[in-house]
Amino acid sequence: MGIDIKYDKATLKNYKVIHQGDFVISLRSFQGGFELSDKLGITSPAYTIFVPKSMDSQDNLFWKTKFKTFTFIESLKTVTFGIRDGKSISFSEFGDLKLFFPKNIEEQQKIGNFFKQLDDTIALHQRQLENYQKLKKAMLQKMFPENGVEIPKIRFNNFTEKWKQRKLGEVSSKVTKKNKDRRYEETLTNSAELGIVPQSNFFDKEISNKSNIDGYYIVQPDNFVYNPRISNFAPVGPIKRNNLGRGGVMSPLYYVFSTNHIDNNYLEKYFDTTHWHRFMKLNGDSGARADRFAIRDSIFIKMPIPYPSMKEQEKIGEFLKTFDSTIALHQNKIKEMEKLKQACLSKMFI
Repeated sequence: MGIDIKYDKATLKNYKVIHQGDFVISLRSFQGGFELSDKLGITSPAYTIFVPKSMDSQDNLFWKTKFKTFTFIESLKTVTFGIRDGKSISFSEFGDLKLFFPKNIEEQQKIGNFFKQLDDTIALHQRQLENYQKLKKAMLQKMFPENGVEIPKIRFNNFTEKWKQRKLGEVSSKVTKKNKDRRYEETLTNSAELGIVPQSNFFDKEISNKSNIDGYYIVQPDNFVYNPRISNFAPVGPIKRNNLGRGGVMSPLYYVFSTNHIDNNYLEKYFDTTHWHRFMKLNGDSGARADRFAIRDSIFIKMPIPYPSMKEQEKIGEFLKTFDSTIALHQNKIKEMEKLKQACLSKMFI
């Protein structure tokens, strides 16, 4: 993993051996249940290890699932000691907990295998999601040329012309229309991870005051918004497109712009790359707030935008948008499967 983990070899003789099929009680088991080991190894003496008394009458997969149920985790609160993160499980008192389970080993096995299949399905979709996200990231970086380069590394057939460049100000116009008549009441926000979403969805409630939204900019469908707030996901702040299909308002802290003579799908995907970050870092103002990126509007609109023919723009934008649809499909499937699992956990255990 590339992490230098330091340990004292002299203390290894005090470590406990964990076998495949052993259960482990960690220091935070009151927060997330117990864990079933699927490998042979050693662990700190701080961990408690236990196994069923009879493997013939107890199914590990059943108990692995049982130990993750809300009811079981709540019951652990009665047998914990210590404070905050230092809480530990009293194994002697845990041994006195009354646990309900089917005596029939076949029923245990059916329940355990059912949840294993659910977990395997969720893990499969998670791997597929990660693969599509990695592929999308790779395609984004290679289907747009680096600054100063006239041809991308990956290109569709039948396109041979060298790419041109346009300044952002040549293909966009700043939106300055404010919500003076309060025609729009929904405040939007620009999230680096989620894109443009209702502020109430992102913060669980609206942060803006309805009494002052008349000074907010109107953001129409397909408008783009630059958010100067920086994060790990957006080191120079994100630029996102309003894909909600409806208008709303945004704080004047954001830079809102409409587009012209450029394909919106193409431009949206270009801003998903990191190619434009170099321009921002070279031209941003020094002395900015630690959580915000500062760049003057007059400089921002000089950002170079790779500019192939409109047909090639449309082809690229359409192709890259299919990744978004596929990724969203897997994300929704994972959410559905996790909801199903939680519903089954609450109804199949006592």
